[in-house]
Amino acid sequence: LRQLGARHEASLHGTEATYQHKIMGEVERYQALQSEKELMAERFEEGQALLQEGHERALQELTDEYDAKLQEDALVLERVREEKAEHEATFEETRRQIEEDVDREVYELRTKYEARLAHERNETLRL
Repeated sequence: LRQLGARHEASLHGTEATYQHKIMGEVERYQALQSEKELMAERFEEGQALLQEGHERALQELTDEYDAKLQEDALVLERVREEKAEHEATFEETRRQIEEDVDREVYELRTKYEARLAHERNETLRL
């Protein structure tokens, strides 16, 4: 009976040792997987941070480019407005001068023809 108890106890210790060994193997495997998961999460976070920085940099570049184009367009628009104002002023001055010239020509022609008419009237009355 003692032998049977001793064999049973030895068998029990052997089984316990086997299970302890298996449990330790699973614990080590779990810890390795946990470390791998943490490493993957860290790499993911680093990748996300780099991606975020890249997007922010690209957005800033686009924003700066857009602002520069807006300023350039504003300058072009202002220049066009100034040119338009100059052209309008030139047009108005030219129109005024043409009107004065036409008025003067009309006056001169009228005066010339009125003088000729008066002269012809006087000639006709003399006859």
